[in-house]
Amino acid sequence: DCLMVTVSPVRERTASAWLNVLPSHDAVVRRQFSTFAARPMVRMRLQPERFAPVTCDGLVRLGMPDLPELEALYAEDRPAFFIPSQLTDGVYFAVREGGRLVSVAGTHVVSGHGRVGALGNVFTRPECRDRGLAGAVASAVVADLLSRGISTIVLNIVATNDPARRVYERIGFAEYCVYHEGEARR
Repeated sequence: DCLMVTVSPVRERTASAWLNVLPSHDAVVRRQFSTFAARPMVRMRLQPERFAPVTCDGLVRLGMPDLPELEALYAEDRPAFFIPSQLTDGVYFAVREGGRLVSVAGTHVVSGHGRVGALGNVFTRPECRDRGLAGAVASAVVADLLSRGISTIVLNIVATNDPARRVYERIGFAEYCVYHEGEARR
């Protein structure tokens, strides 16, 4: 299924939890927590037969030597989840222009055994947007994952982020499900 929610047993009540739940489960969450700051999200899944690679000049693969430059780029708009080991354990591509990173995409997780990968941490500097760069870096990550035999490639976006949705649809992703994400407090 799309998502699974895990809430600590009642005897181990936590003050708060970050949850991802199907909208149909909101009522259950609200019985256990006094507030749930839910925002609508969309999970998209690659349809490999529809994959349409996008290319551009300046596309490079990133590794640990690029960490300081990547962290400086992400300081402009922090991603929801980035840890340095994603550069060595995952797949990261960027576009470099004038000697600086201007667009990047990577993976949150890759499992060769499970044949699953999660695309994420996509960011393009505001002054470089609307040039197809996000599609190019995301496409490079997808192509690499497919070449490794990863058959399930997913990503998550805020439901109202129509520009991102259009980018991902152009390279072959389709909506898989809608869910709610947010902090729940007792």
